[in-house]
Amino acid sequence: MKMFDNLIDKADGLKILKKNSLCAIKLHVGEQGNVNYVNPVYVKRLVELIRKMGARAFLTDTTTLYSGSRYRADLHIELAKEHGFDFAPFIVADGLYGDEYVEKNGSKIASLFSHIDTIFCISHFKGHLVCGFGGALKNL
Repeated sequence: MKMFDNLIDKADGLKILKKNSLCAIKLHVGEQGNVNYVNPVYVKRLVELIRKMGARAFLTDTTTLYSGSRYRADLHIELAKEHGFDFAPFIVADGLYGDEYVEKNGSKIASLFSHIDTIFCISHFKGHLVCGFGGALKNL
């Protein structure tokens, strides 16, 4: 965990936090039956560091367009807990069915993001057979 703390210190990203500000941690909690997500211990540590700065941290992601465990908010929240993301509130950013959004310059953005002060995005890298790298950049 020392290396993780050093990375956070070097990035200097926590200095932007204000006391009692809302800080979303955007992440992928995996799919049912797989382990392709960032280990929750690192996310928990980031939550601890954010709270230490006086901000209010919570976890978030958006629903998926395809069926599975993340197409509906209640199932998504259950999956997050099953995968160990139970140490902070988990709020689905685009509502129960993924239809809550605001429009900005012709793009649809999950409505939750219009109400927060800060967002940290935690991503994992993965390879796709056809497309190359994925997962890290699409998360935002």
